[in-house]
Amino acid sequence: MRIYRTVSFVLLATFVAGCASSNVNDVPPTSSYRCQSAQVSRSSVTGEGMYGCHFYLHNPETHQLLANTAYRIDIYPAPANGGNPPLSIFTAEGKTDAAGRSGYVRAAFPLTPDRVKFVEQLGSGRYSMTPRLIRPTDGLAIPDMIYIVEWCGKTYTGTTDEQGNGAAFSTPVPCEVNVKFYAKP
Repeated sequence: MRIYRTVSFVLLATFVAGCASSNVNDVPPTSSYRCQSAQVSRSSVTGEGMYGCHFYLHNPETHQLLANTAYRIDIYPAPANGGNPPLSIFTAEGKTDAAGRSGYVRAAFPLTPDRVKFVEQLGSGRYSMTPRLIRPTDGLAIPDMIYIVEWCGKTYTGTTDEQGNGAAFSTPVPCEVNVKFYAKP
């Protein structure tokens, strides 16, 4: 697992005020943002602090677990109160295990959904962006929207997750990125 102290560019970014942790019943079991506080033996550990979680990566459209899938986790110090998002404290990249589970992440504060971005990672390299769709009227995320990303001669179609995030797109060299969002028919 590689750790970066840089922040990926996020399109239209603000964060959704969310639920607390795995103790809160309003975080669906199919959520990629549900904190699982029990550490699994032999899992990698990233970060420092008394709070810790691992997360299960789900396909935003089918809600199926994504086993053996590259992921990116960005941890933020506090939710944004409008305006620009805070810079991430750290970013961790890795591959989910056979159960779809991330490595174990530690922080000095509870890892609530509004402090975490956990998405599938496509490509690799130091240049990265994650499209995010929000309503311009109130800044709330728009989940379950189809998006198409064209980057570095590649095309990807996906669905935004419950926080309005698409996958993380990474490349070793800078290139033009185009994102289009579509409502489902």
